[in-house]
Amino acid sequence: MHVNVFLTNFRDVAGYDLEILNADATVQDYLDSLNNFQENYIAPCRGCDNCCWERIPLTYPDVNSYIKDPNIRELLPDSIPPLTAFIRRFCYVLGQGPVVDIFLRQQDNSSCVFLNIDRQMCSYHTSRSLVCQTFVCLPHSQRGEELRNIIVNTGEDELVRQYLLEAGTLGEPIKFNENLNASPQLADYPPTVFSGKTSYREVRIKDIVPESLWNRLYHSDKEGS
Repeated sequence: MHVNVFLTNFRDVAGYDLEILNADATVQDYLDSLNNFQENYIAPCRGCDNCCWERIPLTYPDVNSYIKDPNIRELLPDSIPPLTAFIRRFCYVLGQGPVVDIFLRQQDNSSCVFLNIDRQMCSYHTSRSLVCQTFVCLPHSQRGEELRNIIVNTGEDELVRQYLLEAGTLGEPIKFNENLNASPQLADYPPTVFSGKTSYREVRIKDIVPESLWNRLYHSDKEGS
C-alpha cells in the first residue's frame, strides 16, 4: 500500500484523512486507496446521484480515460482528434481572458451529461473522472483537500494545453460555450508533470505537490511495500 486513507474525527464528526507511505506513490495509488476506503466505510452510491449535479472539471488523464471507453468512442466523429471531439460533444468550455475551464456538460435539468436519471447512476461509472472518484460523503482533512485541488488544477491545465495544441493542428481556434473576452495562448499553459502522460499511474504525487504539502503528507517511517 503506497497511500493510506483512514477514518478520523473532526470535532466529533467522522471524516477521513490520508498519508503517503511510499515516495513513488502515484495519483492512481491515491485513487485506488480512496476507492477502497469508500467500499469499506461508505454506503454504495448505486441509486444515489447527489454528486452528479456539481460542476465537474476535467483533467487530461480523465479525458483519455473517457475516450478509451468504446461506448463513448463510437459517439465521436473520426474527422477530428478524439480529445477535441470529446470536448466538443460532452464538455462545457468557459474562457475568460487567458483562463480556460473545461468541465463536463450539464443537461437541461443541471445534472451531469453522463447521469442516467432513471437509474440514478453514471452511465460511464468505470471511466469516471478524478473529481467524481474523490467526491466522498464525509468531511476530509485540509491536506486531503489541498492534494485533490492541486491534482485537478494541474491536470486541467494540461488538458487545456492539449486542446490548444490540437486547435493549432486543426488550424482553428478552440470553441467556447461561454466566452468572456477569452484570449488563451499556448504560452499561458506551459508543460507540467502531466505533459505526455495519459494515465494517473504515470504521475507521481511527489512531482506535483509543493514541498510544504509533501512534508505533511509523507511518512517515511511507514514506507509501504
